[in-house]
Amino acid sequence: MRISNEYLTNAHPITGVYQPEIFWGSDAPAAESTFTAKAVGSIYHRYVTANHTQVYKKAKNDGRADDYALIEGVISQYLVYADFADGGGAAGTKSLNGTLPVGAYMDKAQVHNVTGFTGDTTAVIIISGGVDVTTDTDGYMTGTPSVFTTAAAVTVGVPSGVRTVTTAGIPLVTITKGSDWGAGTAGALTVTLFYKV
Repeated sequence: MRISNEYLTNAHPITGVYQPEIFWGSDAPAAESTFTAKAVGSIYHRYVTANHTQVYKKAKNDGRADDYALIEGVISQYLVYADFADGGGAAGTKSLNGTLPVGAYMDKAQVHNVTGFTGDTTAVIIISGGVDVTTDTDGYMTGTPSVFTTAAAVTVGVPSGVRTVTTAGIPLVTITKGSDWGAGTAGALTVTLFYKV
């Protein structure tokens, strides 16, 4: 199946306006013809990075960038042990390839396709995010679930605290070993974050 990115019909014979459509691109919605010419109800799929996509819906027609409401954003990334920076202690950290925008409402996080972070004695994960992604260490999840053993999915809990982002930032994944990050020998997982406005 293919969804065309072009108008397939003429303007509506009564209203004179085009019907809602699905289109895509890499730019944020703006007050210019690519976006203002679309009918209310149109859906825009935005490619932000290879790990980050957004979906907008045109909610009004005032000729403004905010005619489009962000209805869903997804940041998803596959991480392996070697991707993490060793801070010299028990923790390894990795910033995801996506930025949470101001106004985003944190919906949920998923950790899945886990290959155990072996070596040492334990391995637990937290995902930083929240009202301020730079300081809220568990804004996307509750608790410190284990990623020490291989699992199809790990329950990370619901986002905690205030869930609306007030300072844009890049989510940070931290895995803490039992004593020393350098004792690890392997590990991989996929982290997927869902947000909306």
